[in-house]
Amino acid sequence: MQFRPVVKSLRSSDGTSIHAEFVGDVQKPCIVLVHGFNMSSVVFDDLFCDVSLLREVCMARYDLRGHGRSGIPEESSAYSSSLYADDFSTVMREFRFGRPILVTWSYGGSIPCDIYANLGPDILAGVVYIAGFPYLAPPIFPDGVTQLTVTCLQCQMYPPDVAAYLRAKTTFVDAICQWQDVESVEHRRRLTWLAPAFFQSPQVVRNLLTRQQDPEKLLEALRCGTPVLMLYGDADKLMNGEHIVREMQQHCADMEVHIMRGAGHAPFFERREEFVSGILRFVDRAMTKRKLDSTAF
Repeated sequence: MQFRPVVKSLRSSDGTSIHAEFVGDVQKPCIVLVHGFNMSSVVFDDLFCDVSLLREVCMARYDLRGHGRSGIPEESSAYSSSLYADDFSTVMREFRFGRPILVTWSYGGSIPCDIYANLGPDILAGVVYIAGFPYLAPPIFPDGVTQLTVTCLQCQMYPPDVAAYLRAKTTFVDAICQWQDVESVEHRRRLTWLAPAFFQSPQVVRNLLTRQQDPEKLLEALRCGTPVLMLYGDADKLMNGEHIVREMQQHCADMEVHIMRGAGHAPFFERREEFVSGILRFVDRAMTKRKLDSTAF
């Protein structure tokens, strides 16, 4: 089974360019992959051509504003919650998605909060948090991150000099995975993952980490039964999965937790087969629930 990805450069409501891609059969359930901080959607290259996934779902991915091949404005006003929701809407309209499952990683976990706050309660069929942060406010953030993450982020926001800024970005990306063999393909992948971080100035980093979110609409949707999968590795160096699960359990009426033993901050890369199996089970559960809900009225 082979599909040729469709690659688009879109324009959001404020004119910011949004790099987006689609692959698969649109008649199948749709999932949207959302990457993490300092990264871009290239981190999902392996998933985007995974045959076992493409048999069951179609996929979209896009670079968040402030990252990768999307626009990286310097103005803080360009990082409002409503604009992140508009970016998502722009991608959905282009690819004609209806109620997808959002599969979010790390910082990307904050995007459902923007979607629910600005677009209403019936936009998503489910949410997957891969080592993710459901919103950028206490008690989830910054308490859900490790001291290593705090140090790296602070140095990126307010670097004492250029060398420290570059070291902080490299340390942060290297902490995501254990890059075992720097002479192999893993080294090339490491450089590919690291490169987008250097497009961001300290001002952009501050914009990304200090933007305001209101989690109430998100939490209301979760209390009303939106299916949620919390998935994280127990060897994560950057976030505290137990803390985030504990905080979110009180709000989620339908939450599943999957702990990936020995995995770090990028379990979709480190344990791809286990990850894909878990995602497909969740997609089946979320789609079944959606059908049952639709026939109940």
